[in-house]
Amino acid sequence: MKILQQTYEYLHPVTLAFFDTTIEKNYHQSYRETYLMANRLCIFLGIGLYATFGIIDFFHSEETNTLYQTIRYGITIPISVILFFFSLQTSIATKNHTLFTLGLLFFSTSILVINLLSHQTTFSTYTMGLVILFFFGQNFLKISFFRSTLILLIVLLVYEIYTIFFKQLPIEVFVTTSFFLFVSFLLSTFASYFFELIDRKNYWSSLQVQKTNEELKSLQKLMEQKVAERTNTLERVVKELQLAKAKAEESNIIKSTFLSTISHEIRTPLTSILGFTQLITKAKSYDEKTQVYASTIEKSIAELLDIMSNILTLSEIHNDRLEKSTTTVNFKALKKSILGISEEVLARRKKILSSKLLVMNL
Repeated sequence: MKILQQTYEYLHPVTLAFFDTTIEKNYHQSYRETYLMANRLCIFLGIGLYATFGIIDFFHSEETNTLYQTIRYGITIPISVILFFFSLQTSIATKNHTLFTLGLLFFSTSILVINLLSHQTTFSTYTMGLVILFFFGQNFLKISFFRSTLILLIVLLVYEIYTIFFKQLPIEVFVTTSFFLFVSFLLSTFASYFFELIDRKNYWSSLQVQKTNEELKSLQKLMEQKVAERTNTLERVVKELQLAKAKAEESNIIKSTFLSTISHEIRTPLTSILGFTQLITKAKSYDEKTQVYASTIEKSIAELLDIMSNILTLSEIHNDRLEKSTTTVNFKALKKSILGISEEVLARRKKILSSKLLVMNL
């Protein structure tokens, strides 16, 4: 029941037409193309069966037989053949559904007229033709459920009304005949209804699948675009990083060259100063104060040379060119040297500060 409720959300429960007129139009086009050959074959077989049943007409009087033969072979079959050949024309392919509906209408009208004109003794025999008509029109000929049901319902009602008012049938014959006609009509109608309902549900499902596939394709294209954009972005970032790396390496080389050159240029005068300072400290001709100053200068220059060596070492570390080595460090001597330099610097700053204060007081 729930499935039917969901189905009736997009289908009319009586006519089985799609609420969306565009979908309904496309469905009819698909329906015509799918059942075109089957409907042509049904019309062809219907003409053959209708012509064959003309044998029953010979059981009537010559006058009645002539009338039936005229209706059957002079009117209905020629018109049906014309409709059949029209259905073969590709120029009117869009009208095939209407042609097949007209074919059912002519067959139904002919059978109804023959039934109404038949004698009471052969009335029930022709009535069986209506049973065949119901099943043929509803289940074999693939036209719209609503159209075929409407045509056959009119035929059935006209038949019943005419029989009640113009045919003097025994009550048991009338009831039995009417019962079988209504049952055959209802069975064929229900069968036609559910066949078309299933066909329309399948068509709707195919539309949903097609819609889902289109959405998936759109998502796939969107994802491909995003992946392409991300790839381009990554490639651009990689190129930028490679360029930055190249520039950094170039800067390191320039820096190392600069440090090496500057270190060499600074080392030369510092070495000279260090040499002369050592001469002063070793000479006996200078007073003790001068030798102390010279000793301090010697230590400072030695520290400066060590700093230059450390700068070169850091440069080699950055360029991965440093060869590992193990050396012994005398922390006490290093501490003493640092403190000595610091004390001298502080003493000088005190002297400078005292001089400034003296000048300010003056």
